[in-house]
Amino acid sequence: MKTKYILYSLLIILPLIFIGCDELDVKTTEEYYSVIDPSLDPGFPTHLEQDSILYKSSVVKLGTLGLKYYGICYGQKQNPTVLDNVQFAKDSISGVPFFFQNQVKGLKSGTTYQVRSFVITSKDTIYGPSNFFRAVGKNEWVIREQMPYPNDASSDPGLISTFFDDKRVFMFYQNENRLWEYDIRKYYWIEKKALPSTLKTKTNKYTFIINGKGYCGNVQKSGDKIEQDFWEFDPQLNTWRGLETSKPILQSTKFFSFSDSKFGYLLNLTGTNKWNLWRFDPNGANWTLQSEGLDNEVVTNLFSDGSNTFIIT
Repeated sequence: MKTKYILYSLLIILPLIFIGCDELDVKTTEEYYSVIDPSLDPGFPTHLEQDSILYKSSVVKLGTLGLKYYGICYGQKQNPTVLDNVQFAKDSISGVPFFFQNQVKGLKSGTTYQVRSFVITSKDTIYGPSNFFRAVGKNEWVIREQMPYPNDASSDPGLISTFFDDKRVFMFYQNENRLWEYDIRKYYWIEKKALPSTLKTKTNKYTFIINGKGYCGNVQKSGDKIEQDFWEFDPQLNTWRGLETSKPILQSTKFFSFSDSKFGYLLNLTGTNKWNLWRFDPNGANWTLQSEGLDNEVVTNLFSDGSNTFIIT
């Protein structure tokens, strides 16, 4: 009985000795399933707020293990896992790259978090590369979206002109005929109807918005021959309409334009160093001279409360 026990022990130990002499090929879970695993990109945050973000990720390779759940995990420690804060995505997977997003709420203002996207398969939980985001602190500027690139990014795009209200911003580069709309609440840019060709010039523009419609015209520089047309843009119809107006030619680069709920205003410096304040009525599509004066004063800004116009000199 004793002899049998010794032989049985040797049969177990000897293979272990021989195996131990060889270099073992140890693989991580990710490496072991590398052929059939899904893989993810790092993802990036958008819509940053003091207590929430929208985090966008993508599955760049589906694999063949069968995805059960996916989303993001985040926390204030390194390499968070599904045991930390988790947000599961609800989008239906269809092809690759497959993009999904998660709304994260209840964040601490001014706090930095680490985040990883993940997928749970029939074999394991796979994590994507780590990334960071910081919840916006109080009284801080927030980066929303990049500006649309000009057609020719290597050349000077010229000055930027805008007209806007509390819902959206319209923007264009002065040497291009593309108009862009930015949705203030949803944070994205949309290319709109091309500008009229006469607005595509490297000149100064005055712009404002009244009742949701944008207005834009050229300012003629002294000695230059620039058409003095004036245009209205209707965002609902996505169309430009040329307006015949009584406004005189402007020959100075020193001007301010703004609007209230009813009228548009244009303050410009005349050739005699005097400021003229013009008012535009969209109902009659005409301009009227409101006041003139302020000889040799330097105007820094102006605004209207709907009843009165205030000029800061």
